[in-house]
Amino acid sequence: MIEFTISRVCLTICGIVLLTTVSASVIVLYDGSVDDRMQTIANDAAGMMDRFERSSVDVMTLSLNEILPGPEYTMEVDGHMLILEKDQKRYTAASAADLGRGSFTYNDVIEIKKTGSGLVFVTLTQEL
Repeated sequence: MIEFTISRVCLTICGIVLLTTVSASVIVLYDGSVDDRMQTIANDAAGMMDRFERSSVDVMTLSLNEILPGPEYTMEVDGHMLILEKDQKRYTAASAADLGRGSFTYNDVIEIKKTGSGLVFVTLTQEL
């Protein structure tokens, strides 16, 4: 009877060790996929600014809730850099266009205008 109990205790300990190892691997993979996805969104947004600057259109209006994944994210532009941020994690993408400076949230609707010195971002409304 004691052998049966000892074997069950050993089996339980091995199971806990195995679950801990697998859980840690899954968490690392998930964090990596979120980071990759956010970097892709930042790169796509910077690419959109570059395409807008090269286009014949002078004004573009964007609702940031169509770009940012959720209300906890913000978008910042600083010179040739476009930065998405959430919980102190920053995802930076370079743009050929001079984006000026500004910080925007998920609920902002912004107007982007071409000027001789680059792009100008103006917040039109902050939706609730």
